Amino acid sequence: MFTVAAALFPSTLPDDPRWAAADLFVETDPQGKIAHAEGAIELLGLSSPDDALGVPVMALVDADNAARLSSALDEGADGARFGPFLIQGDGRDFILSGRRSNPANRAATFALTRAARRAADPRREADVIWARLRQARLDVLAAKIADRQFRLAAQPIWSLSQNDAHHAEILVRFDDGKSPAALIHLAEESGLIVDLDLAVVDACARAIAATRECRFAVNISGRSVTSAGFAERFAALVRAQGIDPRQLIVEITESAEIIDLDAAAQVIRALRAAGHSICLDDFGAGAASFHYLRALEVDFIKIDGAYLRDCLDRPREAAILKAMVGLCRGLGVVPIVEMVETPEHVGAMRGLEVDLGQGYHFCRPQMRFDGFGRALDAGALR
Repeated sequence: MFTVAAALFPSTLPDDPRWAAADLFVETDPQGKIAHAEGAIELLGLSSPDDALGVPVMALVDADNAARLSSALDEGADGARFGPFLIQGDGRDFILSGRRSNPANRAATFALTRAARRAADPRREADVIWARLRQARLDVLAAKIADRQFRLAAQPIWSLSQNDAHHAEILVRFDDGKSPAALIHLAEESGLIVDLDLAVVDACARAIAATRECRFAVNISGRSVTSAGFAERFAALVRAQGIDPRQLIVEITESAEIIDLDAAAQVIRALRAAGHSICLDDFGAGAASFHYLRALEVDFIKIDGAYLRDCLDRPREAAILKAMVGLCRGLGVVPIVEMVETPEHVGAMRGLEVDLGQGYHFCRPQMRFDGFGRALDAGALR
C-alpha cells in the first residue's frame, strides 16, 4: 500500500510519457480502474502489465489519503495536470503526477517516478524500462501464437440477391476479450505478424475442413504478403487440410503499409494461381489504396464503411462512393461495402447496384460457423 505523504509543487507531465524519466505509467478508465500500464509494474506489487488491468487506481493509496487524490481527479479542466504527490510505501519514496483525460468521467494518466533516483541520464533509464516492457509483451504474444491462444469469430458478407451469406470474414479474438488491434500492431512492427497470420490460416483451414461447407476470408497483413516463403507456407497449410482453395479468400489489410509492392504482387499471383480469391480491405481509408490497386490483382474490393455511413446526408461522400463502385465495375472487381447498419444503408446499396455488404444490419460477429452454410456450399463457389 502506498501513502500520499505530502503534496509537492505542481509540474508538467510530458505529452509522450515514453520519453519521460518515469518508471510507471498508468491510464484509468471511466470507472477509475487501471486500463493500461507501462513500465516497472513491480512498483505496484504486480508481476505483469496484465495483472494491473482492472485494479482501481485508488488501490495505490490508503483510505486516509484517497480523498486527496480523488479531489485532484475531480477538480480542474480537461487535460489539466495535477500533483506531483510524494508517495511512500515499502520503505521507498515515489513521486506521482498526472493529467486528467476527462474530468466528467475521471479518466486520467498517472506517472510514478522514484523520488530518490539520481540517474545520470533519466531518459536512457526510461528507454530501458520501455524496452524491457516491450520485450515482455513480445514474449507473451509469441506464446499466444505458438500455443494458439486465440479464438475465431466470423462475420458474414451478405448477398442481397441471394438473401444469404456469400462468405464470412474471420476475425481473431484473444482470451482477454479486448480489441486485438494493439496486439496485431505489435505483431506487425515486430515481425511476429507472419506467424500470427499463418496460425489463423491454419485454424481457418481446420474449421473449413470440419464443416466442409463454409467459405471464409482470412485477414493477411501487408507485412506478411511481402515475407519470403509466405505463399508456400500458406499453400502447405491448405493442402494439409485437403480443402478447396476457393473456400479460403485472402483479405489484404491496410493496417501495415506494403513497402515492396513487387514482392506482394508476386505472392498474390501465386495465391490466385492456387485458386484463392484476393480481397483488398478498407479501400479508400488510406492514401495507398489506389497505389495498391494499380500494382495488385484482386477479385474483391471492400470499400471503407465511412463512405456508406456518410453518403445518406453528405453528397460529397455519396459521389465518392458511387465513383469507387464504378471503378470496381470498370476493373471487373466485385465491390463489398462495410458498415451496413440500417435499412437506409441497404437502400443505398441497392441504389448503387452493390450486391455484397457487411455490417450489423445483417449479422454481428459470431463464434459459431455452422450458420453460414446455406449459400457457402461447393456448388455456390465462384
